[in-house]
Amino acid sequence: MTRCKVRWRSVSVAISALAMMAATLAHTSPIDPTEATWTDDVYANASLSAGPNTGVNFARSLGAYGEFVRDFSVLGNTVTMPGYQAYRTTGDSPITLDSPQGFSSESALLALPFRMTGRSCARAERPTGTECAFSNSAISSALTDVDSFRVHATNPFSIPTTPLVVYSPALSTNPLRVTASCDPGTVGNTGLTGSGDFTLGSGSNTRYLSLPTKEAPRRQQIRTASGYTYRVALLYTEARALNFARAQVAINIQTTDLIGNDSWSINAILAMAECGNSMSAPALPPRPTHANPAVVWDPDFVIQNSDATAPLMASLPELDATAVAADPPESNVGADGEAGPTAATTPTDPSSATTGQSSITSRSRTSTVPRDPAASPRSSTSAPTTTATSKRTFTAPKTATTTSTSPTITIPTQPGTLSATAQTQTVGTVEADGTELDVVVKGATVPSDAPTALPALDTWINEGTRPSGVWRTLASSDPDSDGWRWAAVNRETGTVVYVR
Repeated sequence: MTRCKVRWRSVSVAISALAMMAATLAHTSPIDPTEATWTDDVYANASLSAGPNTGVNFARSLGAYGEFVRDFSVLGNTVTMPGYQAYRTTGDSPITLDSPQGFSSESALLALPFRMTGRSCARAERPTGTECAFSNSAISSALTDVDSFRVHATNPFSIPTTPLVVYSPALSTNPLRVTASCDPGTVGNTGLTGSGDFTLGSGSNTRYLSLPTKEAPRRQQIRTASGYTYRVALLYTEARALNFARAQVAINIQTTDLIGNDSWSINAILAMAECGNSMSAPALPPRPTHANPAVVWDPDFVIQNSDATAPLMASLPELDATAVAADPPESNVGADGEAGPTAATTPTDPSSATTGQSSITSRSRTSTVPRDPAASPRSSTSAPTTTATSKRTFTAPKTATTTSTSPTITIPTQPGTLSATAQTQTVGTVEADGTELDVVVKGATVPSDAPTALPALDTWINEGTRPSGVWRTLASSDPDSDGWRWAAVNRETGTVVYVR
């Protein structure tokens, strides 16, 4: 009996132990993890450093940079266009390089004289004055203008004759211009403005090439004359990124003879402006050459209507006229068949101060100009002015002498020249750059329709907008030779009025 009791007691203890173990295991899984906390100090080491260019800004403007091949048939007749450049970095004073900066390859012995002029400015620190301050708030900014571009043919005596490719701004205060401005922590800004056209040739076979715009960055034109074909292409490009901006206009002129051989060419960056914040300036772009142009002719591009604007005038024979019937025009359109464009305001040019590196000239410019350069008048040689005209007036005599008309009227295709000794009659006045200028006609009488040219000239000269109606307005590229700065031809009556 005693032995059985002992065995039963041992079994009971074992069963109890097993039950306790099972209960423990059953309650282990629901227990949540326990988070531990402590208050001891923890130490870490770190090093912070700024890039080598932090706080270093730059601005660069560049023009007339490329290659001119005067004659492919003559070895060594390739001329490098070194470019005019204004460059500034942090710590440098702003700089402005005024005309006649640019490129010139002209002499009495050269068969194809070529000249280009412009101006440029650069600033790498926030402006304290007006020097290169077209963008008053930007820390760094650059600007490049193209004031003139001219390639002429010559006669056997090396005297320039026919203009082959010419550009002059329609308004002297609004040349072809590219700009770039940059502020730290923002995407850079670019600008493109200008007036006037590139003119290919002269006379009845003249072709016109409008300046590019941001909306229409490529422009192309072609002209064939005297066995030569001239192809001119303009291209605007830009790059914008954080702390950086670049704007550029490049040109490609390719001339071939009757059988397609290369005759002469120009490949160049006409104008470039770039800026950056907290970065070093990039290297200059590759110099455009005939073998490596900055803009390539696009054979699929649709050529613009070359009759869209009035011609850029040179000295022409006075009796260049065509007889046409005196019928009214088919529609009341602007001069040369287009409606006038909308206006936009150009930025203000840099004024000056003098630094140890450059003699800086003050030239403040303010004008309202057409947004479409193709719609602006031809070039003017009037000097820039610091006075902005808020109101323009034009006056005409209350009486005028009428002239007789005939069923067929001779309509001049060009105004011709106005000699200093020519007999003239005053029609009225127009205001230009704050100065009242006389409007005159040749002869002893004033045609009855002449006073109606005054509003057209006022609109053309002061607003840069093509006037509507019958008056075709023009501007001279050589007022000293032509004897007039602006002119207008009535396409119905043939009356010609001049602004000396």
